[in-house]
Amino acid sequence: MKSRAERKDMIPVTAARRILLEALLKSVPAEAGPVVIHSSLIDIGLAATLSKWDWMFLLRSLLRRGYSLALPCFTFSFCRGEDFISQDGRSETGLLGEWALSMPEFQRTEHPIYSFAVAGREAAAWLSCTNTTTFGEDSIFAEFTRQNARMVMLGAGWEYCTFFHHLEELSRVPYRYFKDFRGRVDYGSGLTDISVPMFVRDLEIAAENDFGALVDIMTRQGICQAEKLPGAGEILSADCSEIATAGLKLLAENPLACVNSSRAIAKLLNDREKREAGPALSVAIVSSATIDPLAEQLEAELAGLITDQRIVVTTTGFGQSIQDMINPDSEIVRARPAFSFVINSLEDLTGNLGIADVEPDVLLERVEQYCGAIERYRQQVDGWIFVHGFAPLQPGRIDLHRSGDGERGIHRRANEILEQHLSSLESTRFIDIGEIAAQNGPAVDSRLWHIGRLPYTPEFTRVVARIHAGLVLSGTGRTTRLIVLDLDNTLWGGVLGEDGPEGLALGGDHPGNAFSEFQRHLKLLSDSGIALAVCSKNDDQHAIDAMSTLPDMHLRPDDLVSRRINWKPKYQNVTEICEELSLGLASVLFVDDNPAERQQMRQFLPEVKVLDLPDDPALYVRALFDSPWLTNLETTREDRLRVENYRARRKTLELQASAANLDEFYMSLGSRVYLSRMTSANRARTVQLVNKTNQFNTTTHRYDAQALERIDAGDGQVAVIGYEDRFSRLENIGVLIARWSGMPRGVVEIDTYLLSCRILGRGIEQTILKQFAARMTASGFRLVRGMIIETERNSPVRDIYASSGFSLSPATGYWELSLPDPALAIPEWVEVIDEFEEQN
Repeated sequence: MKSRAERKDMIPVTAARRILLEALLKSVPAEAGPVVIHSSLIDIGLAATLSKWDWMFLLRSLLRRGYSLALPCFTFSFCRGEDFISQDGRSETGLLGEWALSMPEFQRTEHPIYSFAVAGREAAAWLSCTNTTTFGEDSIFAEFTRQNARMVMLGAGWEYCTFFHHLEELSRVPYRYFKDFRGRVDYGSGLTDISVPMFVRDLEIAAENDFGALVDIMTRQGICQAEKLPGAGEILSADCSEIATAGLKLLAENPLACVNSSRAIAKLLNDREKREAGPALSVAIVSSATIDPLAEQLEAELAGLITDQRIVVTTTGFGQSIQDMINPDSEIVRARPAFSFVINSLEDLTGNLGIADVEPDVLLERVEQYCGAIERYRQQVDGWIFVHGFAPLQPGRIDLHRSGDGERGIHRRANEILEQHLSSLESTRFIDIGEIAAQNGPAVDSRLWHIGRLPYTPEFTRVVARIHAGLVLSGTGRTTRLIVLDLDNTLWGGVLGEDGPEGLALGGDHPGNAFSEFQRHLKLLSDSGIALAVCSKNDDQHAIDAMSTLPDMHLRPDDLVSRRINWKPKYQNVTEICEELSLGLASVLFVDDNPAERQQMRQFLPEVKVLDLPDDPALYVRALFDSPWLTNLETTREDRLRVENYRARRKTLELQASAANLDEFYMSLGSRVYLSRMTSANRARTVQLVNKTNQFNTTTHRYDAQALERIDAGDGQVAVIGYEDRFSRLENIGVLIARWSGMPRGVVEIDTYLLSCRILGRGIEQTILKQFAARMTASGFRLVRGMIIETERNSPVRDIYASSGFSLSPATGYWELSLPDPALAIPEWVEVIDEFEEQN
């Protein structure tokens, strides 16, 4: 075997030493000073030629020229509980530092995680660093800046430069926090306990560093120097003081400049801040069975879906559900839940494991008592109440003749009584748990029921928790209003640009029939008020031709409220679609078969919901309807008109673009505004608007039906705002809530003013306020005031008071309008029908 020096494909050792030394000397200042070397010997391009002794020779050559050297000898095993023995000469960050420790010239700094092998005249300063925190003001990294040490990346890229973490700590970036690592160290006098504070990555945020932006700045400003070596290796270098200046400025301007997915990280941080500062979302599970597994599963589901609010789930004690519902001092009543899930079986009502031996009349009497307890609970708590129907927990004889005899007949009769009682209660709904079990069973495990009174199997518990979570999302206005769909392998099988229309799988046998069925269910969602749009990387005309002509298409171009069929990134297209429809990103569900596209959407538009489609298109429909983001508590008339009105908005924008001026545009619309009282006919829509409208909403105060009725009954007034024009049918699009009870004499306060963003830009925003102020003048009030509570999403409403003639009071923070105001004339291009004015 030939020796290393005899191999012909290698640079001779002496030449390799000379090349590397010359490159190193070009990478450091001509005047000898401190140098920090991070290395990756395998990437330097000369690793096969040079031995340990050659590298030691190079280090000594620098030392002889007067340079001071610091080489990483990091030992992250200390964070995992291992002892740090300074004298053992072990490094976990490469060979060069470990080899340096074997040289008599070098000493090791004492930090048990981030130690360095140091030598030269600056070594004493490095060895004496206090290191109160790992990367802080008195750490070795700060000393590198003070000395203006030269940072040299020998074969290693800038992403391995630990000095950057020093800049993150100085900038207190929000995705890291201080954590103490406790362990034992031995600096030559035996083991002793120590605590080491370090600014570590927050695992809940899970931000991944990307220092590309800083490196780009260093390159553009000429801070970074590069020396090429034979092969693929290079030496990068820069002065620490210049790195620090550039990095601190960058992080001051954008604290998230050095992480991947900065928009997603910003959302996580913002959600956390709101979660910690805001009120909790209170949910109650009312059951006499062992319900803890469901409570835990529901809390986990909601925590994953609602990231900007704390979730508190309260449960009743075993066997105590009826008592707790009627007791005003019970924990669930005092919790004031926004959502209550009442779950009891006939067995729970009797206290038995089964009902076979209980007389039917006794059972039905217990059901009546149960309904009375629910009615009492309804009187004591606001918010939604969902009551599970009764379903058999034990196997029994199937009643083929539906004679009404037997346990199944009893369950049917009990559910009829329960449904009848619930139908008269406000914001109370019946959940047909038997139907859910039929689709997702088995629901019951007899063994678990007998052992621990567990009502559901673990699998069915997850199903129920998912359904409950969807109801909470819908009730808090967090569900989907727009589904944005891909085309290839999502609405049809195959790739249009490669297979052509005739080669696509749609209709017929599998998988074509699965895609056709998926489209059919999407069409049903569209009919219920969830709008559809397409975002596809395709040729626009070819795609529209295919959608228009393929015989098994359920979705045609006219079913879409918008489309972006081009080659731009899909997150950019989704942003444009939302701007076109004046819709918030949080109202969008993105559906695409490509995992890479889904991940990019999550990264660049974290507000958008993303549906993970399974690989088999036969499961697409199930994935769609398992999504809690599509749950709808109730469908209002306005929901059914939504798709039509999105199309009307497009026509309105086209008209605005062609009009000579705004007055001509407003006059051509033929706008009518209606101000009406809240009634049983529009109550559901009013509650929906109050709880779902986020952008044009002055305060984002949330109220359920009971709270709105209390305001309207004496505390103030709830005005429902309707709108129609030449393109749009009449729909309720806004709410104005006013209060005067408890206000100074003659003062009326606008508690909430909100409008659907679909009708913004038509000149009616100020008109509504002017009409309200004129009516308040006629009622004897002398001042109207309102407040803007800013949120991250309500920027469209922030100038509404200023643009309507109100003045900001610095003393109170209210926008105020003194009455009467001669400038309250209603524009001639809008007709206002005010029901309250007529009644006055």
